[in-house]
Amino acid sequence: MLVALLLLAGVSLRSKRHEAGAPEPVTSRVLSIRNFLSDIYAARLGRRIIVFDAGMDPEGRALELLVDALGADLGSVSDIFLTHGHFDHVAAAKRCPNAKVHIGAGDADVLAHRTPARAVVPRLFGTLLSVPAIEASDRLVGRQSIPVGDGEVVLAIPLPGHTPGSYAYLFDGVLFTGDALYIHDGHMALSEPDAPELEPESCDGVSQLGALFREDRISLVCTGHRGCTPPLDTPQVLETIMLAARPPCGD
Repeated sequence: MLVALLLLAGVSLRSKRHEAGAPEPVTSRVLSIRNFLSDIYAARLGRRIIVFDAGMDPEGRALELLVDALGADLGSVSDIFLTHGHFDHVAAAKRCPNAKVHIGAGDADVLAHRTPARAVVPRLFGTLLSVPAIEASDRLVGRQSIPVGDGEVVLAIPLPGHTPGSYAYLFDGVLFTGDALYIHDGHMALSEPDAPELEPESCDGVSQLGALFREDRISLVCTGHRGCTPPLDTPQVLETIMLAARPPCGD
């Protein structure tokens, strides 16, 4: 029965994976678009476009609309920052021929289909939606500042929990979290590690995020499925994630 329901859901996702909303501003430099159930974000830096997550449509219709709204095409995408390796966040990455693909090392083999996703649902739906194998250009380990041109950087912070290779990325005051931090019932929630060996790195990531919030370097949190927090909610976000992390991380 469960398998039948999952297959039915997969057929529904396959029929709707091309759906795209209208591009919307997040900041003066960052735009977002909804690709059926997933959110994609992008910004323009001179002639280059950088993208955060790539949606669930292998044909990349939503991503193409988003990049077009920035006055460019998919060939102008120089960097794609993937928050993790699940099918609904990576599918269109291969549509950008000149892009460097960044992902946490713990998810790089899932992205390339050398290793199956640990969770059954992403593994099954990725197969049903025919998401292509993608080779990472940059397998991230630890915190990194990644140059993206014009003297600007994307700060990459490991936040394993939803997947072993989950990362959050900070650019232009916006923290892109995928499913590592997500909005639930109007509040921010933290995906806690499902294995003890992931806890130290996750706790370190939470600590780094706390410092960035206190330094006012984060003005918005943008998630993988529920859009972004209002600017005035960022103090609440900090309190929530620090409280959520306290059991595994200690005081």
